Amino acid sequence: MASIMKRNGRYTARIRRQGTPLQTKTFDHLSDARRWAAETERQIDLGHLITNDCTVGQLLERYGRKVTPTKRGFYVEKYIVSRLRRTWLSNIWLSKLNSGHLARYRDERLKEVGASACNRDLSIISHAIRIATSEWGFNLPGNSALNLRKPTQPKGRTRRLEGDEEARLMVSCQASSNPYLQPLVVLAIETAMRRGELLGLRWEHVQLDKSYVICP
Repeated sequence: MASIMKRNGRYTARIRRQGTPLQTKTFDHLSDARRWAAETERQIDLGHLITNDCTVGQLLERYGRKVTPTKRGFYVEKYIVSRLRRTWLSNIWLSKLNSGHLARYRDERLKEVGASACNRDLSIISHAIRIATSEWGFNLPGNSALNLRKPTQPKGRTRRLEGDEEARLMVSCQASSNPYLQPLVVLAIETAMRRGELLGLRWEHVQLDKSYVICP
């Protein structure tokens, strides 16, 4: 339903519809404001008013369906996207999203996790916005996440198994109810493959007779 407000002798018509950006326009005459509001609502009802706005959550849902499955780290990113969609950030309209929102999310997230995990979140949001503008027809003034200050990541870990730690690790793996855990850990130790690479393996990637695997 449209609302019309009079201010400083002029009339501003506003139309709010769920799933549609705010439509607003100011006129000198009340009759013109009413006429524009009625016609605009009619165009929305008929589906003729082309809009390209959505919430951050809706963008991430589409990104999770269209883009995430094409990545090597599909399993991990799918979880991250799902979690992002449950945050307060997902309720912000994409056209209203600014660096202040993202800076607030960054600072709150850093209280829960390390810099690496926080940066992954911001990278996914930034890439989703870039895809929206370059491929999905969204007309945005810029990418709010692009120049946002990223948390400094810690130096890489150098920890290795020492003494009888490997033997103790194998004993613990054998005690697991998951029969695949021990061979998975053994393969990880022998190859230094990452979790996403290990879980992404298929039999066509394994060359048992030549003792190697291919990581596509």
